[in-house]
Amino acid sequence: MDYAAVCFELSALVFLLAGQRYWRGWLTVACLFHLTNVMIPDVNFKVHMLVYPPFLISPLVGEA
Repeated sequence: MDYAAVCFELSALVFLLAGQRYWRGWLTVACLFHLTNVMIPDVNFKVHMLVYPPFLISPLVGEA
């Protein structure tokens, strides 16, 4: 599972280049992944709570 987590984290560039829809999907999965790791095995990803939300919220701010 450690290798899968590293591959998941490194795949961000692929999804970023694939398009906005894929990038937002990857960010959503990343948020859920880190939330699960905080809740179940108590791995500290609290700094990510400050990093991911701006990426998820920014498309909504630009739309009017």
